[in-house]
Amino acid sequence: MGEEQENENCNENQPWPKNTIFGQDLDKIALDEKKRQVKELYVVIETLQNNLSAATSYLNDEQMDAVDNHSFRWCSGWRPGDEAS
Repeated sequence: MGEEQENENCNENQPWPKNTIFGQDLDKIALDEKKRQVKELYVVIETLQNNLSAATSYLNDEQMDAVDNHSFRWCSGWRPGDEAS
């Protein structure tokens, strides 16, 4: 009888639903992780833009004319949110 009662009690405990971890929806967890990664990429982009600006300050006018093209202006002018357009 004791073993039978123990098995009945075990049936009362339900496992976490397969699509959750400790009650959080896996889709929300994945979305939060992607948002964190995007924020980190924004920091990397801003750092690279600052470094590009600093590096070009050492160029003379002739060298700057060789560097100042569409790609340079696009990279320098890009802001978070531009990827949506």
